Amino acid sequence: VPNMEIVAPLDEEELRQLLYTASLGLENPIAIRYPRGRGVGLNWEIPFQKIDYKKGKVLQQGTDVAIISTGFIGNNALAALADFDLKEKVSLYHFGCVKPLDEVLLHTICKQHRVVITLEDATIEGGLGSAVAEFVTMHDYQLPVYRLGIPDAFVEHGTIGELQKECGIDVAGLRRLLNSLL
Repeated sequence: VPNMEIVAPLDEEELRQLLYTASLGLENPIAIRYPRGRGVGLNWEIPFQKIDYKKGKVLQQGTDVAIISTGFIGNNALAALADFDLKEKVSLYHFGCVKPLDEVLLHTICKQHRVVITLEDATIEGGLGSAVAEFVTMHDYQLPVYRLGIPDAFVEHGTIGELQKECGIDVAGLRRLLNSLL
């Protein structure tokens, strides 16, 4: 849909602020993705404030590998990096808005890292990973993009943890990929 914005908050706090921001009025239609199940935040009832949801956020700054996540699955990346031995080599970025992408931050990421990993709890095809790979190609950056998410295939039913493990987007799967790249 032209001019449609697609947003996936990292946690309850961002979801709350995003809904508040949307209630103030937006220029374009917006789709907000949020997961089923329980959240991770304990302090979500903070005062309302308008946010710039189109800007990506640096959650951790590193030197070699950049993880770009969108939505609640970014919490898996935070957990994977919490006690990771080489975490100083890994940057983590949260792109709450996948359409439009924060291209200014993407240019910075591509110039400062040798590898990009995208992480989403949505289909790999046509999602954040595809958009980032298209951006990298369009701007002639010479770095690999590893796209992690749900494959374009039927995935069996199961718990959130079981499904994330099957798709390789759980904490252990992220650590395995990082260890293979560093």
